[in-house]
Amino acid sequence: MIVETKQLKAINPKTNELVNVTKFIKDVGINYREQGILPICPACKQTMKVYGYTSIDLTARFMHISDSVYCPLTTSRSSLSNADYDESRSERFRASFFDRDAITKTYVVAHSLCSRRLSIAEFHLMIVCADARNLWALEALTIEILPYLLVLLIDFEKDDKDFSSKTKRAYSYRFVLHKPKGRKLNSLSTDQRNCYLTKVNTVGEHKGKTICNPVTKEIVKLSIFDEKYESVRNNHDWISPSFIDKLLDFRG
Repeated sequence: MIVETKQLKAINPKTNELVNVTKFIKDVGINYREQGILPICPACKQTMKVYGYTSIDLTARFMHISDSVYCPLTTSRSSLSNADYDESRSERFRASFFDRDAITKTYVVAHSLCSRRLSIAEFHLMIVCADARNLWALEALTIEILPYLLVLLIDFEKDDKDFSSKTKRAYSYRFVLHKPKGRKLNSLSTDQRNCYLTKVNTVGEHKGKTICNPVTKEIVKLSIFDEKYESVRNNHDWISPSFIDKLLDFRG
């Protein structure tokens, strides 16, 4: 079953801006459908509709109009839904992320979590999804915790058989966050020892199954702030200045 997440932002096709529902209705009008001006999903580029704008009980958000099975924003990441947000910090935090040092350290940690196989296109999609979910407004979000959340936002596709690399991706997967029951996402900043990531197969005969170590058969747990991943944060001389420039191009 396809489940829509609370997608708080979409692209206004008139201005090409990423906006929330209130801004979209202000700029286009409540009769946007009659005008033929439909919001666009920033991830899959499909048309969307406004949902819950006139309700006092529902959160105003955007929803896909047609089948959105291939949109990375469609499948519910339930671990991201139980959280507190502060809209006032969103723009400020996003701007701090697009600092040369901050974005480099975020990329290398995410790259390490992904078994040293993370393309520029995939990192860009993470940012697109973070914008649409307004991840930047998450209370207690820090640059240090950010890569562990960005990798939750997309699915990672298996490489083609002709792909030649020591870090070739042998299966398709997504990350799942595990935290104490009932604890909000914000607890990551204070309770890392009880939080970890796992990888789950997304296609094939093992779809939905957590990936285990092929030797020990134990579930592979990626602990938050584990030294294995954190050690690369200040060890990124292998990244060229031109590569970092490409990352910064996603500022928008």
